[in-house]
Formats: sequence, C-alpha cells, structure tokens
Amino acid sequence: MSDGNEPGTFVGGMQTINSPELLDGVERENACFHVDLNPGAYARVSEVPEPAEKGLLKSFVVPFE
Repeated sequence: MSDGNEPGTFVGGMQTINSPELLDGVERENACFHVDLNPGAYARVSEVPEPAEKGLLKSFVVPFE
C-alpha cells in the first residue's frame, strides 16, 4: 500500500491469500501483474521489512527504442 511518499508512482500490485496448503508449504501460487510501461527506470518491490536484503527489491530499465 502506498503512503504517497515514495519517489515515484505506485501502479498497484497483488496479494497472496494464504490457504492451509500454502501455509504448510505444500502448494505454491503464481500470479501475473500486467502493466504497459513507457521507457524509463523502474523498480518492483515486495512490501515486507527489508525487501532489498531478501532479494525482493529489483530495479530495471525499459529502454528507449
């Protein structure tokens, strides 16, 4: 959830609804999030404590063509 203070625009996301199978580690869930991005620098982040240390903060660039 965005608080409006990040240095960019929050475009949305998704959340896992934990089933008993997921909590037991038996089952895995995949989800897709589609967004059309203009050329520029972006980041994706999982809203957990210390996301960069957990490999859950990634920056990427959409190149100009």
